[in-house]
Amino acid sequence: MMSDNEEASLGASDGEPWRLRTVLLVEPEEELRGALLAALKAAGYEVLMLPTGEAALGAIDRGEGQFLLLDKHCGEPHWTEALALVQLAARRGRNVPVGVFVDAERERDVFLAWQCGADFCLTRPPHAAEVVEMVTRVAKAWAEEGAKRSGR
Repeated sequence: MMSDNEEASLGASDGEPWRLRTVLLVEPEEELRGALLAALKAAGYEVLMLPTGEAALGAIDRGEGQFLLLDKHCGEPHWTEALALVQLAARRGRNVPVGVFVDAERERDVFLAWQCGADFCLTRPPHAAEVVEMVTRVAKAWAEEGAKRSGR
């Protein structure tokens, strides 16, 4: 049986195992946002599109999503601050995996994303199929980790 702290660390609540239901998407480019929305929905995910990192943090606090996809051009707060705030939300029981879209020519962005707690990075503009693959892989790993911790 998972302790309350272990459940909080995976974002589970009420003894329910972690499972991905809704992806929170912060992507400022309309064309890319549409492609990602279509690909994620085709893969069976619900998607909540948000205009800024701040809006995503609010959605996480309200329990509206179980996975965050964040473009580094997410508006306010700065994307690294948004990642740090996601880590703080995890301490309050709202832990979600995070994928970040960074600029290919900025290697430092990848380092910052990892340092700030991203679960994966893809270069901008991300290919929709790669995003779906990474979301699926990370979601599976989170679910398996939760099952291991709970002895399921």
